[in-house]
Amino acid sequence: MKKIGKAFEEAKQERARFNELKNKQTMIIEQAIIGKINDERAVFDNMEKRLTTQIKQQYENLKAEINRDVKDSIDNIDTLKSGLENDLPKYQEALNMLKLKREKAKCELSKKIKEEIMKLNGSVERGKKDADESEEALLEILKDVFTKLRNELEAERNERISTEDTLLTLLEQTCTKLTSSFNQL
Repeated sequence: MKKIGKAFEEAKQERARFNELKNKQTMIIEQAIIGKINDERAVFDNMEKRLTTQIKQQYENLKAEINRDVKDSIDNIDTLKSGLENDLPKYQEALNMLKLKREKAKCELSKKIKEEIMKLNGSVERGKKDADESEEALLEILKDVFTKLRNELEAERNERISTEDTLLTLLEQTCTKLTSSFNQL
């Protein structure tokens, strides 16, 4: 009877050690997944900062180019003004041409700016989408791991209950035999 009690106690201790090991493994896996998610977020944040810096640089470059064109246009206008008294119709025509060129250049530059912004926005969106997909994949992996662990723990629990039931049946049979033997004496 002491052996059965000892075996039962050892089974309890083994079960406690197993549960502790499973809990440690679960915590390690969880920490690793959280680390991966944080790494993905850091990569995404860095990419977003880099793209924002590129957008600002391209904006400043285009702005400087527009300012140069405007300055050049103003210089050209000043040159034309000095000779305006002599050849007014000719200069008016040249002035109109310059205005058209300037307007055309502004439109082209605006179009380039918009195209570059659209490209960069597309890159940012793709980066966000990739980060979201990575995060979703990691969450799916985490769900699968937790489901597997839960199933393993449930299977072990059922096995343990079955073992305990068997041990209790053996204990009852032994007690009955001992009682019967004791009564015969």
